[in-house]
Amino acid sequence: MLLQHTSQQLDTEGAFEYDPTISDDDDLNVATFSPTNGDDNVNLTQWTVNGMLNGLEVIYNGSFTDRTFQGQSDYTGYVNVGPFVPYYICTYPAYDECFSPVMTTSEQFSTERSVHEIRFATNADDRFRAIGGVFYDDQQLNFLTDFTYAGSIEAGFSPNFPIPGAFTNTDGSARPPGVTFVNDFQSDREEISIFGELAYDVTDDVTVTVGARRYEIDIGLMGQSSFGQRAAGPEANGGSNVDARLEGLSPATLSGTIFKGNIRWKMNADVMFYGTYSEGFRGGGFNRAAGIGGIPATFDTDDVVSLEFGWKSTLLDNSLRFNGAIYNVDFSDLQQGILDFSIANTSFFDNVGTAEINGVEFELDWTAADNLDLFGSFSYIDSELTDIPETLVNIAPVGSSLPYAPELEAVIGARFYQKIGTFSAVYQGVYKWVDSRFNSLAAAGRVELPSYNQLNLSASFSKDDWRATLFIDNATDSLGQVAAGSADNVFRVSPTRPRTVGVRVNFAY
Repeated sequence: MLLQHTSQQLDTEGAFEYDPTISDDDDLNVATFSPTNGDDNVNLTQWTVNGMLNGLEVIYNGSFTDRTFQGQSDYTGYVNVGPFVPYYICTYPAYDECFSPVMTTSEQFSTERSVHEIRFATNADDRFRAIGGVFYDDQQLNFLTDFTYAGSIEAGFSPNFPIPGAFTNTDGSARPPGVTFVNDFQSDREEISIFGELAYDVTDDVTVTVGARRYEIDIGLMGQSSFGQRAAGPEANGGSNVDARLEGLSPATLSGTIFKGNIRWKMNADVMFYGTYSEGFRGGGFNRAAGIGGIPATFDTDDVVSLEFGWKSTLLDNSLRFNGAIYNVDFSDLQQGILDFSIANTSFFDNVGTAEINGVEFELDWTAADNLDLFGSFSYIDSELTDIPETLVNIAPVGSSLPYAPELEAVIGARFYQKIGTFSAVYQGVYKWVDSRFNSLAAAGRVELPSYNQLNLSASFSKDDWRATLFIDNATDSLGQVAAGSADNVFRVSPTRPRTVGVRVNFAY
């Protein structure tokens, strides 16, 4: 039995994005009107039990996660797009005087997740062998977000009360002054799956494998989005009762069966080819704004079917490893988050059509000399949206590439070994290049992020059970745009991490 525990506390201040309109390559800035901070605590316990039972290998994996977060962020950009903001921060009905436009969100969420899997396997040396087992995943997420409009107090709004009869994470009392909107929800997800795989050595060189997984997922959402009113007392409890909107729909059950198949051919002791067919999915869910502006109450799972042909080889007297694959992936009922004010004032998810990805990738690792390794990898991806429903608006047209799918990526590196007295030294340099890619399928705010490169360097020195490593990540301090978006009509970019210098010390015992 192996037992592991990880505990992490992360305290942050400031935004992790920048606004290109007020920044340059050497000075990344963002304009906010209130502080941004967060306190994130995670505890993860994992265990693995290995054993034999009547000739079967038995593996049991389990884990329990407990996470809590509290934070605050600036929300003033909503003034740019919020269609009813003046109603909340100005005198009414004349709107002849308006007060502070500063808005903030105060977020808190907690989640607990328990995962268990037990699998049984027959002797791996048998010509006919099998693996089977059961997987269970139970998770619950509670989240509460207060949207504070500073000007709403002077504008005459009363404290916000929860909607009677709807689920709430609070004690039912009024929210603090200025809290004009509240998102108050609990989501649940419970999955149980049964899986199995059969493998048969048709010959000493050819193996055929087939497998299946039957899943059943129960999902639920309950809660409310309440908003304040000018009425006083508990009467100020307007908003959207999601319990009522999803009555008869939540909880719901998603179920299905996915399959896979594989053929492997060992051409000789150094080269192996394989072909794989596999299916996968992402579970669907609920939209809390169900029924508003035609927003669907639920969105379906999206499904993938993948075909892959690949090879693994060691050549030149085992001094060169050359692996690669060619693949095709078909998506159906592709999920996409949408924020379109012509439909509703809140974001929602929908299934936006089908897509296809064709690609090729390979990796090389060459022992060029006794003390020198050269390595690299390359990938090419051709992705496109192949169909969208006629009813959808604000989605990129057919033929558009998928988000965050760069056409080309490449990595090259070298590793040099040296003995320095009684110490062993390893020096390494890795250069990475990422092609341009788009940030979203939503037409509004869809932009192309430029290509970028990065150089990482390290030097390790070891003796006996000790090892120390000096590393310089992003040694040239290059700026890459990892992600971007236009929330609240303010375009911001998430950058690559700047040049980072550090030391790691390891001791094996």
